[in-house]
Amino acid sequence: MKKTMSAPSLNRSVRRALQAGFTVVEMMVVLAIGAVLIAGAVYGYQMVYTSKAQNEMKYLDQAMECSRNVYANQANFAGAAIATLVNNNCFPASLAVGKGTATATVNNSFGGAITVAAVNLNGTNDGLEITIPGLPSDVCVNMLRLMSKPARITAQATGAGAATTVMALGAAQPDLSQSIACGNATTATLKAAILKS
Repeated sequence: MKKTMSAPSLNRSVRRALQAGFTVVEMMVVLAIGAVLIAGAVYGYQMVYTSKAQNEMKYLDQAMECSRNVYANQANFAGAAIATLVNNNCFPASLAVGKGTATATVNNSFGGAITVAAVNLNGTNDGLEITIPGLPSDVCVNMLRLMSKPARITAQATGAGAATTVMALGAAQPDLSQSIACGNATTATLKAAILKS
């Protein structure tokens, strides 16, 4: 025996089929959850790069202060060498390569080989320039925001023209309007030049 549906139950079945889908409220809830997830991801991304910039700044601050101490008994920074600074613990051991040798080097957290050179700031070889290549652009910008030591700071996006001076020697803070020098490229180079005293 075949069952037949009565008219009212047939109408209910048709109505249910037509109402299949999401309501406006359900869609708004889904969109709100998605927005919260995206905001959390962006915040997490920024925190990671801020933390990495803080670490790099800590290493740079340590290297600048230690460099002055290592060369304190010399008239200037002539002959400054990365191996000398690495072997005098001016950089974290975790970043040093070949520590204890005459060819010791140091890489930043992103693998860029850090270099040093004597430079002329106010006189002959009276400054030491620490070059930190291979920084992600976001880290470069955040490092500029964290810079508080007196130094001449230049930044240059990888593949860009000349470096831009972001903080003049003797300035209290970098000119953050110049942080564009870190660029939108994948990496940038930051140079910090300090006076001997």
